Amino acid sequence: YTLDKLPILMIMSHRGTEGEPICAQVPMGQATPGLLDALEIAYIHPQTPEEALKLIPESWLLAELGGAPLGILLDISFW
Repeated sequence: YTLDKLPILMIMSHRGTEGEPICAQVPMGQATPGLLDALEIAYIHPQTPEEALKLIPESWLLAELGGAPLGILLDISFW
């Protein structure tokens, strides 16, 4: 595998979003989607816990079938 063909599922704490108590996290949270886009890493940003629970198992299949990394961004409200 090369890095762009490595199926990996990354579940990421998307800090700096609404409700973030640490203001220093906000710039990184704002930059995260753009960084993933620049790295050509697809990502999913579920809005509810129910949506996340449905998407996580499906996302592994997408990463595996696509032979590429896939990220799931979970806002601070998930933690």
